[in-house]
Amino acid sequence: LKQHTLSTLNELVRSSGATMAPELFSTIVEQASRLIDGGDLYLSHMAIDLSISTLKASQGRVVGELQADVFPRCLLLMTSSLLHSGPTLNSLLQLFRELVVLDSAALPFDQLLALVVSPAQQHQGAKLSKAAVEALARCVATVCLSCPDPAKRNDTIARIVSDVDAGVAGAAAGNSATHLALLSLGEIGSELNLAELVPNAHSIVLACLDSPKCNEDLKAGAATALGNITLGNMAEYLPTLMSVLDERTEQAQQYLLLSSLREVIVRHSSSRVGAQEALPVDSILPVLERHCKSEEEGVRNMVAECLGKLAILTPEKVVPYITSNLKNEQALVRWTLVTSLKFASTSPRPTEALKNGLPAFVQLLSDDDLVVRRAAVVTFNSLAHHRPETIREAARSEVIPLLFEMMPVNTALKRTVDLGPFKHTVDDGLPLRKASFACMLTMLDTMPDVVPVADFYPNLAKGLADTDDVAMMCHQILAQVAAWAPHSLLSNVPALLDPLATTINKVPKDNSGVANHANDVIRSALRALDAIAQIPE
Repeated sequence: LKQHTLSTLNELVRSSGATMAPELFSTIVEQASRLIDGGDLYLSHMAIDLSISTLKASQGRVVGELQADVFPRCLLLMTSSLLHSGPTLNSLLQLFRELVVLDSAALPFDQLLALVVSPAQQHQGAKLSKAAVEALARCVATVCLSCPDPAKRNDTIARIVSDVDAGVAGAAAGNSATHLALLSLGEIGSELNLAELVPNAHSIVLACLDSPKCNEDLKAGAATALGNITLGNMAEYLPTLMSVLDERTEQAQQYLLLSSLREVIVRHSSSRVGAQEALPVDSILPVLERHCKSEEEGVRNMVAECLGKLAILTPEKVVPYITSNLKNEQALVRWTLVTSLKFASTSPRPTEALKNGLPAFVQLLSDDDLVVRRAAVVTFNSLAHHRPETIREAARSEVIPLLFEMMPVNTALKRTVDLGPFKHTVDDGLPLRKASFACMLTMLDTMPDVVPVADFYPNLAKGLADTDDVAMMCHQILAQVAAWAPHSLLSNVPALLDPLATTINKVPKDNSGVANHANDVIRSALRALDAIAQIPE
């Protein structure tokens, strides 16, 4: 009812605002403000939209009411960890944009900017969530970029750079205000060439990555800001970023700089620069290739994400490049390249290129290196989830038989670790088995028609008798099979009931943590048994 009321009022204000009495506008703003709350973001979005329509229809006469009623609730909403993106944040940005352009004497630019920044200043001793700081940064950037007076805008940017420099150099390197200034500078830098306005902005942000006074959150924020500033002037800053990336040998530094490069790649297509300047893929690929074999998994994962995002932007060039290097003799390189396809699978753009390179990806399911094999299974799981049409033809004939081979327990992959007073058995094949069953669960969800259920039952029975993590996954698979192929399942129930009964009849130990986990496993088995019981005879 509230949503329909807000929608109707919004249309009335837009279409008939010129004929409405001035006092009615004040009432609308006051009533709409009461619905702006972090507990219902969509309702908040509609209430802010109504406030914007009222501001336009009243020709700015309700600025005082907005400041008194709407702003306090908006500022509280901006500190919510849920307001990361979406229509509610877009409505807030539009409200600030309208107010800046209006330039009302009741709420001038400097006062509006101070209001937007105030949540971070009020949390000097506390810590705002990352999502809240990112939302505030977008609001600050919107206010700044919307300023019709270039001199005032440039002065504000210079003050933000000064705040970053002072915050990093002083004792404020860990507070929300410094973090906000960094991210705000990045958001502004993605739209403007800061080299023309504040030439030292890029070097100041780059210095944050080296500062011992900056905590990890602030360094991550500096990396994001560095990527955005680079995006605003790729001709000058991108070669610098890649040069610094090659020079740094510390893995933590490499990770942060790679995350800056990822920011450039991800935001390029939707940015102002993206419409004017193509991304120099040929220059970026060699830099990423040099970091494919890093010993640090976090660095390799970031390289894989960069390659995956590049594959989305230019699939015809990047996907063949990845497939041509999948036979690299170094296992870490193969791991990075196959993992990059997981990130590429989230978009439909590289679908055709992935289809053409599929035989090379399938070969990694038989790779000699256990970690590479698991990465390949995880990638196929992602493809099955996001792009099932890409692997549908190869799934039944090639992928699924290879998954079946990975599901049984391989005693050759078990080793005993001597811990002194006692010995501990480590099963190196467990992560691979879990990944294989997880991939099968996804395939049963997105393309059950390609799964040869009858051939799967022996492996499913072994999985039900495996470790608790594998068994619980098999319980979910059993429920899926009960819904998809009930009659086939009934004819194979005897082989599956024994491991289920063993799990259900387990007696949990007295230890509370162990008992809770054991009870979770038993409940999972009971749900699987109930799914079988629901099959009509």
